[in-house]
Amino acid sequence: MRSGLNLVVYTLILLLLVGAAACTASAQDGEATITTNLTGNISRGATVLYNDTVNLTEGNFTFTPENSTQSYQVDNFTDIGALNATGLRYNVSLIQDENMTNVSVLEGIEGIRNNFTTGEIWFVYINGELAEENFGMNPVADGDNLSFWYTVEEDGEAAIENATYVASITVAREEGIREEEGMETQPELEQNLTELYNDTVNLTQGTFMFMPENSTRTYQVNNLTDLGALNATGLNFTASVMQNMTDAQAGNMTGVQTGDVTQTQAANLTTGTQTANLTQTQTGTIIQTPTETMTEDINVTQELMLQSIEGIRNNNTTGEMWFTYIDGVLANRSLGMNNITNGTNISFWYTTEQNREAEIDNATYVANVTVAVEEGMELGENQTGGNQTGDNQTTNQTVVQVAQNQTNLTTFVNVVQTANMTQTLNTENYTVFAPSNEAFNKLPAAARNELMDNTSLQREVLSYHTVSGKLTSEQLTSMNNVTNIGGNVLQINVVQNNIMIQNVNITQIINADNGVICVIDNVLIPPDSGIGDNQTGDNQTGGIPDVNQNGGNQTGIWHFFSIPFEANNTSVDHLLSGVNYNSLTYYNASSKRFENVSRIEPLKAYWINVPNGTQFNASQQFASVEKKLVTVPPSLRVYPGWNALGSPINVTVPAEVAFITLDSLNDSSNNNSNISSFVKVVGPWVPRNNTTGYYQYVGYNGFNGTITENQLGTDEFEVRPFEGYWVFVDQQDLYA
Repeated sequence: MRSGLNLVVYTLILLLLVGAAACTASAQDGEATITTNLTGNISRGATVLYNDTVNLTEGNFTFTPENSTQSYQVDNFTDIGALNATGLRYNVSLIQDENMTNVSVLEGIEGIRNNFTTGEIWFVYINGELAEENFGMNPVADGDNLSFWYTVEEDGEAAIENATYVASITVAREEGIREEEGMETQPELEQNLTELYNDTVNLTQGTFMFMPENSTRTYQVNNLTDLGALNATGLNFTASVMQNMTDAQAGNMTGVQTGDVTQTQAANLTTGTQTANLTQTQTGTIIQTPTETMTEDINVTQELMLQSIEGIRNNNTTGEMWFTYIDGVLANRSLGMNNITNGTNISFWYTTEQNREAEIDNATYVANVTVAVEEGMELGENQTGGNQTGDNQTTNQTVVQVAQNQTNLTTFVNVVQTANMTQTLNTENYTVFAPSNEAFNKLPAAARNELMDNTSLQREVLSYHTVSGKLTSEQLTSMNNVTNIGGNVLQINVVQNNIMIQNVNITQIINADNGVICVIDNVLIPPDSGIGDNQTGDNQTGGIPDVNQNGGNQTGIWHFFSIPFEANNTSVDHLLSGVNYNSLTYYNASSKRFENVSRIEPLKAYWINVPNGTQFNASQQFASVEKKLVTVPPSLRVYPGWNALGSPINVTVPAEVAFITLDSLNDSSNNNSNISSFVKVVGPWVPRNNTTGYYQYVGYNGFNGTITENQLGTDEFEVRPFEGYWVFVDQQDLYA
């Protein structure tokens, strides 16, 4: 967490450096050429970067995208595995596809990068056919031929006759790597096997705090898990946080990338058998194109991978790594997510992998742990993991009776009674995510009135907030999602020890005789309920305003920009002199409409659409603009919902500094100056061809550090001059 001193320093910078000159730098990738002979249909001008055979073995390799610090484990027998085995230099970046899931894009090979000005990009062909799946999800086998073509697209295919570069790879499977049955999971200990531990640990229900070696954040872990048992041994061990992006645990990963980038460029990266859901982290709002709706329930989770025990680390060179076996069977869930009971035996084997199992016969180290659960140490169901507060007592009252005794749930009780759901919630065992009075008040007036006047809609909303069974806080922290009584899947996350559902905070947990009440600070809106139609896409979990659907141009390239100072001449004709553009628009948060622009002013962010192949760089365009000498810094009224804002200063600063005037209400009409109106910030926009692109980061006010690789606290979210940002505020305020 940044110290108060640093915040003061940044604030001084904010006040003193208004109008400072921006510094820009650019770099150009070099190109490497490899000349070999390649058979097949290749254009005369294509430079051959590779034409040889690679020998692949079963297993995974570790890979880090160029725009991420997060590492991933990727199967060797995939298109990306084959490319990795060539030794060629290549670049891959993570983006969001239209299904709001993280996928990867092949950006370059040997310095030859995708060029959205010329339209040349990398295509993957397997055995002469365009790859069917996303990059990294195409399995390969012995004898397969892969061709990576650098060319333009024509009718959804690579224009191979116009290709300028190609890399051709033939796959060979190393002899002896074959699937075998009947692997022994618990052999007798051999003389070359070192036993690091062989004893019983006494566990109590509860949690402990753990910090991965590649993170500054701490996680709350259940004692009665494989990781809890390992922790109780007293052995020195390390684990690192990795992303889980598997099909099974991260939703639909088969969506195609929009625009001119084809299916062959987007990829799902799979994790190895040793990665694990620890406690879910907050998932985010990354948008692929301006036409897409902002969503906050992306199925991307952070996981834990066991890296070492007693200094013996996973070795990517030899292929040796740590495996977890529970009662003789390979753990079917990730590290930290495998529940254990009294008498469970856990073995941590250090060996190589074969057919997704541990080669236990060849293990060199093992730690055997027997679990004993201490009697009389049960943890109450009301214990929470973090900042949840409340009475949390178990009573002999029903869910509705308990709610009636809570002064912050009077609106919720009224809705239950009006919808005639009192009997339902009193007779079955339910966990109810009950919005507080304040949560209902956050709804736009039209939406709130519609809900209060429609009993059918009330029942639909209440059903959306209700889950069968009594779920404790311990159970919630160990779950990826829950299914409500209406059949909808709701995502469960844990962010800095705060339990969240659908990215809404659970502020209080209260037990009842027939269920559990989880008080939440926002109303969950059921999809297709119609309530969203009255919110103009601007409630906290709603969508960012869509420039394409508000009179914007449907072709060309969108850029989201701002100017961090007031120009002497603010007219569009003057500031955009020499720029070839199709349209220019600004989102008015007061009227909830995009408007035409005649002047470009500081603090505001604008959308400009330029023809495909045209460059636009705001920092270069405004570099020589004559600045106005101001005695009073400019200010801008912001309104509840999404506001299009630019940086107030000509240097890069954290969002908590850039939007510091929104962290306490400055409007004299507000009595409480300690309330923050600033909720979150999204940006910057990364443009692609044909109106497509994506937002790079989401910043959450009130959080610190890295939440996930694309989601940050506002102390780490950087606001850069000349970029545009969407800023969500929940109350009218003054930005300066």
